[in-house]
Amino acid sequence: MRIIFVLFFISNITFLYSNDTVLISIPVEHNLNMMIAQEIISEVYKNAGIDCKFVTYSLEKSMALITKGDIDAELIRAKQIILNNPEVLIIDVPVLNIETVAFYKNETISIESWDDLKNYNVSYEKGIKVTENNLVNCNKLFPANSIKDAFTLLSKGRVDIVITGKVNGLYNAGLLQIDGLYYSESLSSIALYHLVNKKLINIVPLLEEQLLFIDRESYYTKIINREINK
Repeated sequence: MRIIFVLFFISNITFLYSNDTVLISIPVEHNLNMMIAQEIISEVYKNAGIDCKFVTYSLEKSMALITKGDIDAELIRAKQIILNNPEVLIIDVPVLNIETVAFYKNETISIESWDDLKNYNVSYEKGIKVTENNLVNCNKLFPANSIKDAFTLLSKGRVDIVITGKVNGLYNAGLLQIDGLYYSESLSSIALYHLVNKKLINIVPLLEEQLLFIDRESYYTKIINREINK
């Protein structure tokens, strides 16, 4: 009976959405992490037998639309952003965990915490709040317009350290062909989750199940190599 019920549940979900396409919002600023998340979510929906289509909106506009139900889902968000929004459901398996690390070329540097950055020349991308909030006690900051600009400073010896997400950092260092690069253990980590409007409550368990089986590391490697070799 249990097997029959599970099969009926999945087939019923597929029936409900076989003629519909789930509209998923992706941000205008489509960085490497968003590319990875989009491929992961595409695979999740494909494996669940549900058609999906990606549409582009600003983060602010996207939240308004998913709350009203004008779009069905949003690619990824930090859980804290929508905890008090009853119109939106969290697919409670992280799509990505963004680890913030310190990149450097001097192998004698040892960074284990944010406090260890105080005496170094540090660059980072402007506007990343989790980074800016943790660098308030650093005396020698060199904010950059992009992570690529920050790594350019590092490659020219103008700064000692670049702070960014591990995956995004490896990608940009690869683009710039920076050799002899080291990075620290994670200084902080934030989980990002897929969101759906509450009208899609029936497919939440299926999406969660599919996300559990995704090999994220293979997506990191594939997409970083693809983008570097373009």
